Amino acid sequence: GSVTISNTGDMNLGLTNASIVNDFISTCGTFVLSWAGATTVSPGESVVLGIDYVATEACLDLPYSDFGHNVLTIQGTDPSNPIHEVTLEGNALYCG
Repeated sequence: GSVTISNTGDMNLGLTNASIVNDFISTCGTFVLSWAGATTVSPGESVVLGIDYVATEACLDLPYSDFGHNVLTIQGTDPSNPIHEVTLEGNALYCG
């Protein structure tokens, strides 16, 4: 999957960090983030963060926002929302 970040403002948007904390309880799968690193998104432009779910067995991984597990955290220079969180859910019916 992916998360698309669009700049709908009139100033540059700096993306300074993105990270995922995987669930420590259910260890049957892992969310993996791929992106080019810190970047600047010009007004009207977008950037895509790639997210893969890699399962080692059939399972369901749910987000636990209270603990920050299975959550993508995006940090940037938006003064009204410098930290944004996206909850992640993975479902692997079959593995192998």
